[in-house]
Amino acid sequence: MKFLRNKINIIIVFIYFITSCLYFTFYDKLVSSFFSSNSTNSLLITLQNYQGVLFIVISSIFMYVALKRKDYKTKQKLIGLRKYKNRHYDLFDNITHGVLYVSPKGIVLSVNQTCLDILGVEKEHMVGHSIYKPSWKPVHENKSPVKADEHPTKIAFKTKKPVLKKTIGIVNAKTGVYTWLKVNAIPEFENGKKQPFRACIIIDDITELKNNQDLLIKNQKSIREASQLAKIGFWEFDTTTNKVTWSDYLYEIFGLDPKNDPPPQEEIIKYFDKPSLEKLQKSNVELIANGTPYDIDVKIINLNNEEIWARNVVHPIYNKEKEIIGRRGIVRNITDDKKAQLKLEQSKQSLETSLNLVEESEYALKEAGRIAKIGYWSYDEQTDVLFWSEGLHKIYGTDPKKGVPPLDEILNFFTEDSRLTLIIATTNLAKNGVPYEIELNLTDTNNKNVWIKNTGQPIFNDKNEVIGRRGVSQDITESKNIQLQLLKEKEKTEISEAKFKSYTEKSPTAIYTTNLDGDCTYANETWLEISGMTLQQASGTGWVNALHPDDLEAIKKDWYQSVQSNGKWKYEYRFINIKTKEITWVEGTAKEIFNDKNELIGYLGTNVNITERKKAEEMYRLLADNTNDLISLQDPETNFTYLSPSIKTLLGYEAKELIGKQNLDLVHEEDVATVKHKIEQSLNGLAVNDFIFRIKHKKGHYVWLESLLSTVYQNNNIIAYLTSSRDITQWMLARKKIEEYQTSLQKLTAEVAMIEEKQKKDIAANIHDHLSQSLVISKMRISELQKNASLKNISEDLDFVNKHISEALENSRKITYELSPPVLYQLGLLETLEWMSDDIQEKYDITVHFTSNTTHLELSEFKSILIYRCVQEVITNIIKYAKATEIKLQLNKNEETITIIVKDNGVGFDTAILKNTMSTEGGFGLFAVRERIRNLNGELQITSEKNVGTTVKFFVHLNNKNDIKEQ
Repeated sequence: MKFLRNKINIIIVFIYFITSCLYFTFYDKLVSSFFSSNSTNSLLITLQNYQGVLFIVISSIFMYVALKRKDYKTKQKLIGLRKYKNRHYDLFDNITHGVLYVSPKGIVLSVNQTCLDILGVEKEHMVGHSIYKPSWKPVHENKSPVKADEHPTKIAFKTKKPVLKKTIGIVNAKTGVYTWLKVNAIPEFENGKKQPFRACIIIDDITELKNNQDLLIKNQKSIREASQLAKIGFWEFDTTTNKVTWSDYLYEIFGLDPKNDPPPQEEIIKYFDKPSLEKLQKSNVELIANGTPYDIDVKIINLNNEEIWARNVVHPIYNKEKEIIGRRGIVRNITDDKKAQLKLEQSKQSLETSLNLVEESEYALKEAGRIAKIGYWSYDEQTDVLFWSEGLHKIYGTDPKKGVPPLDEILNFFTEDSRLTLIIATTNLAKNGVPYEIELNLTDTNNKNVWIKNTGQPIFNDKNEVIGRRGVSQDITESKNIQLQLLKEKEKTEISEAKFKSYTEKSPTAIYTTNLDGDCTYANETWLEISGMTLQQASGTGWVNALHPDDLEAIKKDWYQSVQSNGKWKYEYRFINIKTKEITWVEGTAKEIFNDKNELIGYLGTNVNITERKKAEEMYRLLADNTNDLISLQDPETNFTYLSPSIKTLLGYEAKELIGKQNLDLVHEEDVATVKHKIEQSLNGLAVNDFIFRIKHKKGHYVWLESLLSTVYQNNNIIAYLTSSRDITQWMLARKKIEEYQTSLQKLTAEVAMIEEKQKKDIAANIHDHLSQSLVISKMRISELQKNASLKNISEDLDFVNKHISEALENSRKITYELSPPVLYQLGLLETLEWMSDDIQEKYDITVHFTSNTTHLELSEFKSILIYRCVQEVITNIIKYAKATEIKLQLNKNEETITIIVKDNGVGFDTAILKNTMSTEGGFGLFAVRERIRNLNGELQITSEKNVGTTVKFFVHLNNKNDIKEQ
């Protein structure tokens, strides 16, 4: 390439040199000719020879140097473009997000490897294929299917705005299960173009997070239900933050509303009776000073004045330095047990009775342990007997019938770390009487990983010697897994914070952060582009210089309102670009930023460019003020707040006469219900089609209007109704006349049909009564003459006449049946259709299948005739035009409808021409069929496919019960 460029440069310089030399050569001849008699000719030629050659040489050198310099600059630009292209492809292929580019038709243009890994597909199955293909089976978070117009990509192309943080699920092509994605769809525009030429789709796999969220919700629900069933409440107190946490059942014990925060300590102590309060305070002092856990029974008089006995088991909370930083415990409602216990103590006053009460409550305790996944254990050193409850056997997966496993076998259940922790805690308890509460990890007999919380308490004799131990083990696998998962999520969150700036830099939304004093600490590229500032200029209070001076006071007020609503409240204001002085309208929101300790550290703000929307609003106002249609704006109580100037032309009012008045006051009383119904539809978020109603003119008459209604929202609340109406009074009057003409035509069609049938019946009767009888008599007379021996010489003539009389008689019968088949009047429609099927099959060699779901049908003569003629007309058309070999005729009926289906296997036709179809040979043709069916309060449907066949369906509604009887 370099050699080629040098060669081209040399050729250009050489051409220039030759051209210049030729120019000076021809110039010599011109000068010689012009100054041929002049003495200066030789001097000019001499000057030209020296100066021309020198000029050509120098200019050629300069041209060559210039071309070389241009080649060098071009080469440097190409090198820079290659580096930029390589960096772009490296970033595209190695980014941790899935990225794909999609055309406006949904065709995938390119995709990175991360996206292919997330979706479980190969590149050739993505690029060139539609992103909307059904095999993805996209669903929303609530598992409902994502409709075509709800896809984030389609929304982005339609609105021309980014669609951010949309969560959808799709079927992974490799695993066949749903993968949950967080989708950002960002439309991209070419310079000067209003329509996006492609969209950048960024996806993140959040399947693990989604599944854990669902599992956390499920577990929290299970814990609450278990707490209710076991009558156990949980609480925790952090002395470093004075934060108190209560479970729902603890609120129930104290008779308080769980929607409120836990009450302060000075209020809680009011619920305990004096002995219980003294016992509680003493135990708390011991726990705070020495870390001694306690298990005490207390008496509570709750807010509902109910007497509650509760067992309060409390343990200290330590930090990493083994310092007590709080306490946590469970409170179990033992009111029923306590009342029974007190009653027995009053009657027997003995410890044995109390033990008997415990034994009687054993079943309840077992059930509570089963629900809370708790097992009880005890060990007697004197007898060397270890006891396990059924709940503990369930946790370890062992068979209660086989007894408690040996100690060595029990220890083998635990991991190495947990085994060592348990041995140390048990040894310390046995030697020093120190209770323990530890979390242990084990693998049960079903090879399932289990986490348990094991609590051990010493058993002392009268001499305060440890003679055994007892405790409970609770299955905390679910909560432990959630805890571990939350730790992982926390790590991910910390990583995502580090990526925050890199993500927001290219966001189409302007994003910035401030400290508590409102000083700017960060702004992304979009914000800097709108303001025309650098980050250094915007830092601190510098960002205020980009705000429109007329909006400063409103921004201060609106900022704090948005912060208090956590970004739900939005406000609009203007930027002035400090470089171009261009004004940009934005919609702003603000939220508080908290650190890991839930401390407020600053604010996060966003600005969406709404300049185009503002221009559109101004244009809409201009259109509304100059349109012939009536544009109105009404508040939620349907009071007019704006009316376009066309109100004067349409209704005779000035706009100011109706502002503040109810629109329903002007609506015709018969149309008020319609208008109210449309408003209710809009209020419920339903689509409202155009509707027609009458409204009173200032002069007293009514005007027909056709209106479209839509709702105007602000902060998810309806603030107004917008209607656009046009005058259709002349159209309604014309429509009324047309309906009257149609009614008259329909009646006339029915009368003509019945007159035609009567004429056919009369003609058929005359043929039968006169012509047919004459032919029969003539035939009989000819037969007698044939028997006369004296007429043998004309026997051939008699045979000829007899044959033609027979044919005429047969034809008269056919004509009679075709004009008015007697079977229709004598047996009814069902038998007539069956006869017609046989007749057609015999005459035209077309297979006809007639079926019906009823065996006997009686209709009025009027209905029978019209239905028969409709079927006859359709079958006649099939015979003439369809070239069918098979016809299926079916009659079905129910209590309200008769359905007749005529289907053929003919050539078919284009149903678009039906509007102009008129048979010239069959009366009114299909037009007559439609009118007959309409006279029967019925419907006609025709479907056809070329080279497949045609299907005609009649639906006759029988509103009169006397019209149909079935046996």
